[in-house]
Amino acid sequence: MKAIRIIALAQVSFLGFLAVSGIITINFGRFLEIFSDVIGWIADSLESIFSSILELGLFGAGFAGGFIGTTVLLERLNDDS
Repeated sequence: MKAIRIIALAQVSFLGFLAVSGIITINFGRFLEIFSDVIGWIADSLESIFSSILELGLFGAGFAGGFIGTTVLLERLNDDS
């Protein structure tokens, strides 16, 4: 993990040197746009996951309630016989 950090730091330093020297141009606006797109995608994914959990949770609770209710009702009917 430490090697990856060192390599990443070396790459950023090299690209920074090239940008300061005028050899390459870094479009920071595009970086910001990509970053905001990624953040938006993550937020949309979390919202979708949260709504799915709520829907499945409600369905599961209804299913469990029906199963338990039916089991208890059948048990009472069998005890009465």
